[in-house]
Amino acid sequence: MADLGELIKQARELFDRRSYSAAEGVYKQVLTLEPGNLEALTNVGRIHRYRKEYDEALGFFQKTLEYDPRNTNALYEIGYISVERRDYDGALKHLYKTVEIDPHYIKAYSEAAVALRGKRDFDQALSILKTGLNANPADSKLYYELGFTHFDKKDFDSAIANYLKAIELKPDYVNAYKEASLAYERKGDFRSAISYMEGAYKRVPDQANRRTYYDLKRKARPTDGVIDSMTYVKQGRVYHDEKKYDEAIAAYSKAIELEKDNVEAYLARSSTYDAKKDYIRGVEDCAKAIEFDPYCEEAHYVAQELYRKLKEGQKAYEHIKAALKLLPRDDRVIADWGRLLRDDCSYEKARDMFNKAAEINPKNYLHILGRGRTYELMKKYAESERDYEAAIKLNPNSKVAQENLARVKGLLGQGGVSSGAQDKKIDGYQ
Repeated sequence: MADLGELIKQARELFDRRSYSAAEGVYKQVLTLEPGNLEALTNVGRIHRYRKEYDEALGFFQKTLEYDPRNTNALYEIGYISVERRDYDGALKHLYKTVEIDPHYIKAYSEAAVALRGKRDFDQALSILKTGLNANPADSKLYYELGFTHFDKKDFDSAIANYLKAIELKPDYVNAYKEASLAYERKGDFRSAISYMEGAYKRVPDQANRRTYYDLKRKARPTDGVIDSMTYVKQGRVYHDEKKYDEAIAAYSKAIELEKDNVEAYLARSSTYDAKKDYIRGVEDCAKAIEFDPYCEEAHYVAQELYRKLKEGQKAYEHIKAALKLLPRDDRVIADWGRLLRDDCSYEKARDMFNKAAEINPKNYLHILGRGRTYELMKKYAESERDYEAAIKLNPNSKVAQENLARVKGLLGQGGVSSGAQDKKIDGYQ
């Protein structure tokens, strides 16, 4: 019989690594041995909640309360789900009880404020947050929620004061930078708005933050020509989607003529050069984007793809490393790192990268497909077959996955003997 302590330890490690499906399986073994194990009941409930399977989640949380009516984790989780379902009164009942039992349960104060804002009871939301701060005076999240509530009341000065306090307590609080930027923008103070949005962008240089940052900079510029540059970018994207690549490039070039540091235009033109298989010019545009914006993770990501197509592996490695440094949990970048490792025949390391990408974004079939291709090259055809089937389940229209599955099934039918011809076919998007 499995050792209960070892099972709990294994499940906890899987849960902490966000391997939720595997953790669920082990926790259910724990519950077979000990039906009242509170950790297992609560964490299986959380796994269902993460999947938005709220009825199943509630069943586990309510079971937890049968064993322990004062279990704050279960009370909070029921409150959270009630907020998601807009049952604000039901949420408050459970959340108030949570903080009554444990005044230091920070998330319960924040979620109660969300419920009260949903009821448009802003004054009571401010009150519960201040109660939380009395018990937890150095908590950045509570100051952030105070800022959010003041913002909803259109009291932008008070909102900014609380966002800045949150940043003082937690200097890398990206959402506080973004919300402070928005509050300053509402006040018409674009200089401060740009400064705080830049703070958010430097800390998380993703596409959404980049576009918000540059949009703010454009709003602050007085010349109509700069504003018009984005009109040409949008026009270029329409041409690109219509496969009118020369017209797209002309539109992007006009945008750059109007605004020489328009990073979006360089990235878009690079994508069109890629479609024309003019990889060298595509790389040049990525370099210009990076020159004007060293935090542009997307430029490094696109550059590594182009260098792979140019068969310049070392330069591709340099850019993928730079992209990962900027956004270490970008599943696309992690998966492409796996492809580079696979191209270098480092199959086990490549598999680990695809595993990590799939853990972060389990709905992206390309990560599963990439891992399946890696298993195939490792001649682990059963694992490869499993992944190709999983990829097809996520995207039934993937011809690559269908072709790969048929090929592997053929190999399994031959007893797993490869002619070698299949191993030479490596698609950059597998």
